[in-house]
Amino acid sequence: MIAGVDEAGRGSAIGPIIIAGVLLEEELLKTVKSYGVKDSKKLSPEGREKLYKVIVDCAVRIVFTIFNPSTIDRYVKSKKTLGGLNVLELKGIAYVIRELRAVKIYVDCPDVNLMRFCRMLKSEIPWNAEVIVFHKEYDDHPAVASASIVAKVLRDRIIRSLRDMYGDFGSGYPSDLKTISFLRENYESKSLEQFIRRSWKISRLNHMLNA
Repeated sequence: MIAGVDEAGRGSAIGPIIIAGVLLEEELLKTVKSYGVKDSKKLSPEGREKLYKVIVDCAVRIVFTIFNPSTIDRYVKSKKTLGGLNVLELKGIAYVIRELRAVKIYVDCPDVNLMRFCRMLKSEIPWNAEVIVFHKEYDDHPAVASASIVAKVLRDRIIRSLRDMYGDFGSGYPSDLKTISFLRENYESKSLEQFIRRSWKISRLNHMLNA
């Protein structure tokens, strides 16, 4: 059994971070890849939805966890005491691995220090697991790409539902001018605080809009 773990939404100013893990039988890795499974950023939304169904059919197990904006903000604003966003993601990744019950896992690492992150992650797993952490080298590995697609599809669905309720704010990422304009107009709104990340300072968003 081979597992892959990846996230979606880390850099967004709106909505959650989702960490997903997919457990696949080793002999099915080539089968999954033959369907066109690759890193979610290289696929259209329609392509991700189509491949999501393939992954659900092929996977032995799929696990995900969701961190809402208030939790993200707490870790970002309390980096000295809580460890920041990397520690929050590590907790999520460790949870996913434990639920997958995998012994060989490929993990897209949020920390620039791969060895440190791997050591901390393995300390959270109560069995002797082979953990391979990386930045980009295995993005298209079938198990990692499958996890990337699952995380992105689940987050996309949440973002679509939020847009249906609150209006079109774009992608939710601060590189999107529509998102920045929406945040400038609604940043102080109490009714929207459950899905806007306050750790994205409005001053930074103003700077981006006026750059």
